Amino acid sequence: MYQDIKNKGRILFFSGSNHSVSINQMVVAYLAQMIGGDLAETLQLKRFPAPLYAQEDEQAKGIPETISELINLLDQFDSFVIAVPENNGSVTAFFKNTLDWLSRARKSYRVFQDKKIFLIAVSPGNGGHSAIRHAGDILKRLGATILGERNVRNFDASQFNAGIEESSLHSELQELAYSVGCHFNGKNTDR
Repeated sequence: MYQDIKNKGRILFFSGSNHSVSINQMVVAYLAQMIGGDLAETLQLKRFPAPLYAQEDEQAKGIPETISELINLLDQFDSFVIAVPENNGSVTAFFKNTLDWLSRARKSYRVFQDKKIFLIAVSPGNGGHSAIRHAGDILKRLGATILGERNVRNFDASQFNAGIEESSLHSELQELAYSVGCHFNGKNTDR
């Protein structure tokens, strides 16, 4: 599905979640839709599972095929919006494991070199900040430039079921989509 697509100039949206009804994935998909199909592509990271990273497994079995497929896809994009779920004040084990494998898939661990990333965290409460900070540290180590970050707090998934256009969440997401666009266009200003 993603093979041989040239997407320079487009933004890839995904979350670091493997939850079947991830609120982070809901929001990145909605943001991608708001920004528009010509500029945005979404991906579900959970479609690229990998075993828990262990150096012995890497030496014995090599890089999992799913990780090779994922890194080839990521190589086709320069810009990303990543929603980072928070788990115990950090990124999820799933997301960290994926990043660990990605960092081993090339000669250089800096697999996000020259990539621009905007981080968001969606939380039903007031969380998210710690996960964004930790994800930013990891991604910078892997070569990324973090353009911006934003928390979407007090998220109510029921607003996605009906009437989102009339909700305060819709307004917040419109502002977030605008902010993402500004950051990727070199305008570091929010409305």
